[in-house]
Amino acid sequence: MPRGGPVISNWHTLVDGFNTSSLDFYNAVEEAVKAREVPEAAFSLVEFKEGGFASARREYLRVERGNVAFDIGAAPYGNGFFFSWWLTRLGPKHPFLYVLAFLVAVFFLPPILAYPFRDSCGYFFIVPVMFVGVIAGLAFLARKEIFGPEEHILAIPILGWIYEKIFNPNTYYALDTALMFQESIRRAVNDVMDGLMSGQGLRALTEDQKKPTIRDLSR
Repeated sequence: MPRGGPVISNWHTLVDGFNTSSLDFYNAVEEAVKAREVPEAAFSLVEFKEGGFASARREYLRVERGNVAFDIGAAPYGNGFFFSWWLTRLGPKHPFLYVLAFLVAVFFLPPILAYPFRDSCGYFFIVPVMFVGVIAGLAFLARKEIFGPEEHILAIPILGWIYEKIFNPNTYYALDTALMFQESIRRAVNDVMDGLMSGQGLRALTEDQKKPTIRDLSR
């Protein structure tokens, strides 16, 4: 099953008297997003369970960028078609293993690296420096996605808070980037829907009908 996480924003609508293919809609949205040249956008078809264990699954188009995913749904319902999208912050794939590896690296590597200086009076100064150096190194690897996404580190109690304040604070740039990604995908979905509805002689959705429900973008 694909990963999910906290919902940043979402939107949905039911269009009466409308008919299309979910796959055709997803293909059209993917082409519309590609035409907008959204940086680092990755596409995939993912399945989510409709309910609990052994329930049926529903297919969504996922547009993923970093640790944020835009899951777009389209399915027939009655004599109409239901559309929705969910912008979520992705969680770690293997959080416990990642947290364990991070803690081992942070608390065991500094003393090991500083071991040659154990008889020096500066040993207790070198260990904290090594501690900061290890975290900085892991931050660099996380940014390059070699050591997993930064969301893993941010999820660690206390250490995650320290990491966020030093290496990954909330900034206008980070928030603007999230908003630009959301707006680009949202407009691509709206453009495709407008074109399909016009082709079937239906009135396009109003701007109020297109407005999403937005939650807090900050962590």
